[in-house]
Formats: sequence, structure tokens, C-alpha cells
Amino acid sequence: MTKTVKLLIIIASAAVILGLILGAAGFFIFGIDREPLEEFNKSYDAAITGIYIDVDIADVRIYKTEGDKIEVAYYDNDNNYFTLEERDSELHIKRKSPLYWFGSLNWFGSGIKYELEIGIPESFYGTLWIESDVGDIKVTELTLTDCKLSSSTGNIDCESVICSESFSASVSTGKISITSVTAKTITAKSNTGNINGKSIICSERFNASLNTGSISITDIEAKSITACSDTGGIKIKRMTVSESIYLETDTGDIYGSVTDGIGNYTIASDTDVGDNNLPGNLTGGSKKLEVYTDTGDIEFDFNK
Repeated sequence: MTKTVKLLIIIASAAVILGLILGAAGFFIFGIDREPLEEFNKSYDAAITGIYIDVDIADVRIYKTEGDKIEVAYYDNDNNYFTLEERDSELHIKRKSPLYWFGSLNWFGSGIKYELEIGIPESFYGTLWIESDVGDIKVTELTLTDCKLSSSTGNIDCESVICSESFSASVSTGKISITSVTAKTITAKSNTGNINGKSIICSERFNASLNTGSISITDIEAKSITACSDTGGIKIKRMTVSESIYLETDTGDIYGSVTDGIGNYTIASDTDVGDNNLPGNLTGGSKKLEVYTDTGDIEFDFNK
């Protein structure tokens, strides 16, 4: 037996032993998580001015309820790491467990799924802040002052949300979907994952950025629109702006269209490798349009 084969056998054996140790640790530490989850419910007065959620492992769903109370439902077992506290007219909800990354793994097919659901009445008008380490976030049919959503690993899905001030959604790994969202400023950021949007209205700025993935948006109104990607295409259809558009990707195609004519724009565009139907430089318009890609095609339509 050669030294190389012996080394491979040793490495494989060590990997198997390590896997068994981790599996056993997960079983003994989180064995109780194999028990059925229970539902816990609490309610709060809608006079609360802010809801702040910080969870390590949980899918979070926020929706409009027909009642006059903020209704909270969370699902856990006897480990119950959720804490709920009302202070200074704010509701603070946390879920933090030791070695939570063990719990994020599906040990022996346990299928454990932690959840937090909050029904918010129409009379609530305040701040919604959600941060999750592992889990999806879904927010629907709310009117707020500010909304800030963040997930390290998970998707963010927002529909029919109106903010009088700012809206932001960010993920490290996951997708962002924004539909029928209105705010003064809107920010969407992803390291790895797509950003999709439809029917977006900003009285000021819209900004979308990602490292790896695509940006796809249809029907957007804003004072200014910025969309940037390191690796991935950008497609934004039917833009209506009063000041500026800036689209840039290092690697990927860019398609855009605006609802007015080319004569309204001062244009700068360039691609190192690819086709481009925009003028490289065009002056005279009161609005600014800049489109750049290092490797990819540029296609732009007006009066669409």
C-alpha cells in the first residue's frame, strides 16, 4: 500500500469520526428539539411605536391583522429561547440560543422549524426592524414609518408595504423580492442572490447593489435610481425618474427602459466587450443617464 493511499484512508477515517462526534454532540445537545413544537401566543397594545426583532434561527412573518392588538405567535419547545419585552413603548423580541449553529442543522432529519408570526393592526404606525441570522423574512400589507430587514442566510419577501421614511432589505446569502413598496428611500443589498422588484415608488432615492446575482425590476418611480452588480445582469424596465439613473456591472448584460424620450437625458455609456445601442456621450438633457459594463451588452429603450 502506497503512502498516498494510506494518507487518504487516514483522512477519510478522521472525517468519518469527526462527523460521528458532531452528530452525537448535536443529538445530545439538541435532542430535545426532536419533540413537537408548541405554539405560544401574546398580544400587545397597538400604541407601541416600534417592533424590534433579533433572532438567530427563525422564519419571521409579519402581516396585517383585522383586530386592534398586535398579536404575536411563536413556535418552540421546552428549550424556548424566545424572549419578549415591552419597554419605552417598544416591543423587543429575541431568540438567542447557545451554539445556535448546531440548531440550524437538520440533525437526523428532525425537521425542526422555528417560526415567529406577528399580526399588526392597521392602527399601528411605527418602526419595524428585523434581523435574522438564519431564516426567511416575509412582510405584507403594512403602513409604517421605517422598515429595516436583514438576514444573513435567508430570503426576504415584501409586498404592499408603505413607509413614510425609509425601507431597506439586506441579505448575505439569499434572494430579495420587493413588490408594491413605497417609501422616501429604498435600499436593497445582497452579497449572493438575486434582487427582484415590481411596482416600486420612491419620492427620493432607490439603490440596489449585489456582488453575485441579477437585478430585475419592473415599473419603478424615483427621483434617482442606482443599480450595481459585480457579477450578474441588470434589467430594469419602465423607469420614471426626475433626476438620474446609474446602472453598472462588471460582468453581465444591462437592459433598461424609461417612460420618456431620449431628449430628456444627458447620456454617458460604455462597454469594453459587447454591443451598446446607447450613445457613448450625449448632452442636452436635464436628467442624467449613465450605463456601464466591462463585459456584456447594453440595450436601452425610450418611451416604453
